[in-house]
Amino acid sequence: MTTKTKDSEIEIYLGKANKIYGPFSPIELDQMATDGKLATFVWIWDHSGEHWKPLETPPPAPIKTLKTPGKAPEWSTDSALCYDQFNTVSGTLDAITETGCVLMSNHSGAVPKFAIKSHIAINVLDSKRKNAKKSEARVISVVREQNQWAYRLRWLTSR
Repeated sequence: MTTKTKDSEIEIYLGKANKIYGPFSPIELDQMATDGKLATFVWIWDHSGEHWKPLETPPPAPIKTLKTPGKAPEWSTDSALCYDQFNTVSGTLDAITETGCVLMSNHSGAVPKFAIKSHIAINVLDSKRKNAKKSEARVISVVREQNQWAYRLRWLTSR
């Protein structure tokens, strides 16, 4: 994302709204990040690949688009109990795939119990097999859906 000039200084170029800004030094870039000014830019020039790269990865897909079936789930869920060191939430798992799922919580409070990036444990009751399974996940997004909280989760352990 940077290149060296003949003076051995690193030059960094940023872009937004079809305009190029820079060059900036690494020190200037650090200061821009500290001041919150870096967040106003969308692109950074990648000299090695000679193309623009986004400064930020795109957000996850909206939960509504996740309702398409993925890989067949390893369990059928009657209920799920999710918890971290501070909170416990019950609900059901939806859109279960190899990479994650959506927890439709029974909690309807004004504020979600789990924040984005929270590491949570999940106990799932599988009534067809008459057992329970435990897994771990990270919260990737949280939205309010039909008076309940929908947590999009990414698996951290195999299920």
